[in-house]
Amino acid sequence: MSCHTEGKRRQLLEQAEELIKTYNPKRTTLESHANEYLSINKLNANDADGAFLKEVLYGVMRCKAALKVFAACFFNDMSARVLRSDYTMYMILTYLSVFRLQELTISEFRKFVLSIDPDKMVNFLEYVFNASSLEDSGVVAHWTKIFDPDYVRNTLLKQLTSSSLEIQQIIAELRDKSTGITAAKQACKDCGTMVMTPGQRKEVKPPKLTAPVPRVVPEPSVIEQELSCKSSGFVADMTPERRVTGKLENTICHPIALHGTRSTVLVAQEAMETKRVDQLDFSRTNGSKGKCASSVAMVQLNA
Repeated sequence: MSCHTEGKRRQLLEQAEELIKTYNPKRTTLESHANEYLSINKLNANDADGAFLKEVLYGVMRCKAALKVFAACFFNDMSARVLRSDYTMYMILTYLSVFRLQELTISEFRKFVLSIDPDKMVNFLEYVFNASSLEDSGVVAHWTKIFDPDYVRNTLLKQLTSSSLEIQQIIAELRDKSTGITAAKQACKDCGTMVMTPGQRKEVKPPKLTAPVPRVVPEPSVIEQELSCKSSGFVADMTPERRVTGKLENTICHPIALHGTRSTVLVAQEAMETKRVDQLDFSRTNGSKGKCASSVAMVQLNA
């Protein structure tokens, strides 16, 4: 699909979304609102684009109850993948998928789908064209309360199921577009080269490396130790075997004299006690240190 066609379909969807959002039933009717919008945007109601916009407006308002039920279940189940700002866009696509797909044809529906973000469309198409997911989410149960149950199961669900093969091809195309494979194919087509898909890529085999040569570990060598003894004759008389095996038995171990650390705590304690005793000795005078005061004091009487 060319960029011009894709941009035209996107513009139509944006105009349909704006047409639905700006409609106020308290102020005007559907017919008046549609004609006013077409005249403002310089569109002819008899042209294909004008007729499409009016049909989407009428259809969405007519099936609004069923579309709101689907949107509620869809946003509840896919809350982590969809945005609330795209609510009206999903309602339009649901209307085209469920109620107007046979008239629109798969080829035209594909053009609308490819004009939107591929990640959004993959989530939507996998949900709306899966009958089991519609049953499990409660969409079918709510639709049977709005429409005739036979119409829901024999017409709506049957049409969605019959189109599943074509929709799977569109989903695969959207995935390629999302991952950039489509753009790479187009670029290679313009350049005249060929792009390989992940299924066509050859498996890369690792090179055959030579096995490493095992390292030879040398055997440990025996280190002879000599005995140190004061008696040289004792060592001379010993055989080499006796020197090795009997050195621990005949060696006298002398204790090693370690350096003793002097403790000054007792000396300081004794000096402090002596100082305190001197301070408590009141038999000495302050002026003469070491001399005792007289025991008899002379008292002079005044006449």
